[in-house]
Amino acid sequence: MVADSYTGAMTVSDRSQTATAPQHDLGRRGIPFITPVSAVCIAIAMGVASRQWGEYDVYWHLANGRRMVEQGLSPNPDAFSWSAAGELYVSYSSHLDRLFYLLWDAGGVRALSLFPAVMFGLILLPLALRLAQLRPWPVVEAMALGLTMFAVFPYMGTRPHTVAFVLFGFAAYLMREPFGWRQALAAGLLIGSWAHLHGTFYFGFGLLASGVIAWLWTRSYRSALRAGGALVLALAISMLTPYGVHVWKYPLKTAFNPYLSNNLDWSGLKPLSSMYIWMGIIIIGALLVGIWRAGDPRSLSAVGLVLPTIHTARFTPFSAPLLVALIVEKLVYRHGFLRAGYTAPSRVTSGLCVSLLLVGLLSALVLPPPSLEKATVWPVPEKAVNRLLACAAPAPVWNDYNFGGYLIWRGGGKYTVGIDGRAETLYDNEAFEQHFRVRRGWNGWADTIRTSAVQYALLSTVDDEKLSTLTTLDDWTVRYRDDIATLAVRDGAVWRCDGDVAPNRQGARLRA
Repeated sequence: MVADSYTGAMTVSDRSQTATAPQHDLGRRGIPFITPVSAVCIAIAMGVASRQWGEYDVYWHLANGRRMVEQGLSPNPDAFSWSAAGELYVSYSSHLDRLFYLLWDAGGVRALSLFPAVMFGLILLPLALRLAQLRPWPVVEAMALGLTMFAVFPYMGTRPHTVAFVLFGFAAYLMREPFGWRQALAAGLLIGSWAHLHGTFYFGFGLLASGVIAWLWTRSYRSALRAGGALVLALAISMLTPYGVHVWKYPLKTAFNPYLSNNLDWSGLKPLSSMYIWMGIIIIGALLVGIWRAGDPRSLSAVGLVLPTIHTARFTPFSAPLLVALIVEKLVYRHGFLRAGYTAPSRVTSGLCVSLLLVGLLSALVLPPPSLEKATVWPVPEKAVNRLLACAAPAPVWNDYNFGGYLIWRGGGKYTVGIDGRAETLYDNEAFEQHFRVRRGWNGWADTIRTSAVQYALLSTVDDEKLSTLTTLDDWTVRYRDDIATLAVRDGAVWRCDGDVAPNRQGARLRA
């Protein structure tokens, strides 16, 4: 009987499957390697990820980094908003924000393009390493990586959560039996460091807890003890952040904030829709092959991730690579003919793989987006903000949620915003309610505008006809409008461009 040292304990059904399993250690240690098939897939993923990687949040990350690098100031307390000025801002990503700005300062868009390319490659790497151990047919290997690439790509970008995806992938790769102290130390360091980089570190702690549960279930007490030690180490490291216990408190605000459901970034997966069909295929595949194994921490984690992933689509990159690895593993155990046979990598093969990865990385430098705005997936109010900076004195701005980060970056914090993508790490439910009261014309929206200190408003033109903002107030004037954004000014506010009144869609002067 041959047991897989990668997954450890065997269930009754697993023992029956080993009769057809290849007679060598599928989890053999040695030096990890990837195959040329995986190298090609990763190189393609790196090249694609470097083309369009910006989202609304990249701008406030850059603004935080600039504040730390150029001014030597901490992001906490907040200095970019008027609705939460001076409040505690749990800046999980401050280290990465600094890195983003240093990359921008060193090489602009070209340098920033390297980050998503490298991150996408590292997200796929643990899966590629596991596939190299399993050695399925090349076509199966390519399909597994390709399916994962399609599922993960919508969530890629120059954003801190991509680092979280990488840390989870490598931690999952370490969670194998026998679970030694070196693996426990590495896993504990990975998960503990995660708490200093992004608020999704809960998933890492869940992975370690799965190890404790799985190995206690199979009476692998030494492995369970080491997983518990890794859990304690990770907890201790997480408490070394400047925010102490707050680092654990603030991610929970996401689950209890009813307004975040309006943000596409926190929307449901809809796994059978055309947009998310790739993740739907992975989930259905996992159900068909039965990836559940009580003694496998990865299996426990994968099953536990399915519902959170369906509820919130952005968790897909945590579950997709893990589910795909488990699916292929099950197929290899059940159907030995899927295996291509074990071959150790030669120097030529290793050199080819390294060359392919370098090609993928270099592609990020060869054809970067022409500008930061062009790298952004969604349109940003570039022309409207240009007009604001040219004509208006620094003052608070009533802004669309998606425009807040861009205004923070372009305005250098002088034009403070009412809300932006920092969401649950800064703003309370009252700030969100205030935003949506005006956006949707709820009771009291006009008084909210009148009693605020805002002097300008930067709104989405796309949503303009749905908004009850400003268009019925007699002390605001629309000064600029294009297909992306509408800029309005309160009477009495400083506006240096006299006579600049925007026409409405019929060409008449519009008083807001």
